[in-house]
Amino acid sequence: MFTIDWNGSFPVRNKENMVYQGDCLEIMAKIPSNTIDLTVTSCPYDQLRTYNQTATGPLFDYEETLKELYRITTDGGVVCWNVADQTTKGSMTGTSFRQALSAMDVRFKFWQTIIYAKPSTRHQHDGRYLNCFEYVYVFLKGNKPRAWHPLKKRNKHAKKFASGTVRQPDGILNNKEKFQIGDFGVERNIWELSNVNDRSLDHPAIMPEVLALGLIYSWTNEGDVVFDPFVGSGTSCVAAKKLNRQYIGCDVSGKYIENARERLKQTYILHDWEPPEEPVGLIHLSKISGKHPQDRNNNARAFKTDNTLKQSHINRGIENLILNEKAKVIQCNKPGDIPPEGGLKCK
Repeated sequence: MFTIDWNGSFPVRNKENMVYQGDCLEIMAKIPSNTIDLTVTSCPYDQLRTYNQTATGPLFDYEETLKELYRITTDGGVVCWNVADQTTKGSMTGTSFRQALSAMDVRFKFWQTIIYAKPSTRHQHDGRYLNCFEYVYVFLKGNKPRAWHPLKKRNKHAKKFASGTVRQPDGILNNKEKFQIGDFGVERNIWELSNVNDRSLDHPAIMPEVLALGLIYSWTNEGDVVFDPFVGSGTSCVAAKKLNRQYIGCDVSGKYIENARERLKQTYILHDWEPPEEPVGLIHLSKISGKHPQDRNNNARAFKTDNTLKQSHINRGIENLILNEKAKVIQCNKPGDIPPEGGLKCK
C-alpha cells in the first residue's frame, strides 16, 4: 500500500477509495508508477459541454494526460477512454482519433474499440444520419491484460450445429468442420445501453453506470485499483465500489467532487450478485446499475431469468413474460399481489 503525499491543501491519504479536487496532471504526478490497474474515464469532448466552466478552448492536455496514464498503469493494465467528436463548421473534429494515435505514441497498445450505442439521440437535419454512438477506446500497457473476465450472452441458436468457412490470405475459402453452438458466447464489442441519466446528479455528460460496470468487471479483479482522472459525477468510482474494487478519482470542479462524494457515501459493495447458473452479461450488470443492496433482497432469484426475456414461454414458476421495457409479470398467490421483483400487478 502506498500513500499520496499531497502538498498544500491535500492531506496524506491511502491510495484507495478517495476522490480529490484538482487538475488530473497534478494528481497523477503524486501517484507512483505502475500502480493503477484500470482507468475508466469519459474525457471532455471537444467543446460539446461546458463542464461547469466556459468552453472557450481545449479543456485538457490529452497528450500529457495519456503520457502520465501510461506511467502509472501497471503492466497488463488497461485504460478505457470514452470519447466522441464535435461537429463544427461542417466537419467532425477528429479529436477522438488524434487521442487514440497519441496513446499509441506513448507506447500503449490500441487493444480494442468498444462502441457504446445509444438508443436515443437528437435529430439532425444537415444531411447526416443520426449519430447514436460513442467510442470507448481500450488501451493496453504490455502484451496481455492482467485480468480478463469477458461478458457473455445467451446464444440464439444454442445446441444447434453450424459450419462455416475461413478465408485464407490468398482469398480461397476453406470449409470448417461442423460444431455445436454453445449456450453462451462472448459479448460483441457493440454495447447497446440506455443513455438516460439521473438529472439530480447535476452533470452535463454522465457516463452510463452499466458501461462503467462492464468495463470494470471485464478488466479487473476484486481489490484492484480503478482510476478516473475526469471523475465528474463519480459514476466510475460508484461502479468500482459496487464491484469491490478500490478507486481513485479527481476532477477540477469542487461541485462535481462534492456530488461524487455524496453518491459514494450512499453506495455499498454488492455481495453475491452474480447469477448462480450462468455467466455474467450486460443484462445482469444493468440489474445492479443504480441499485443499493436493500433493493437486492434475493439476488439469485432476481437473475434467474435475465437471459430468457425474449422467450415466450419459460418454466421456473413464471406464468407470463411481458416485454415492455423488460418488465416482468411473475406468478403471485392471488390477484392484486405485487410481484417479488416489483413491476406490474398480477391479474
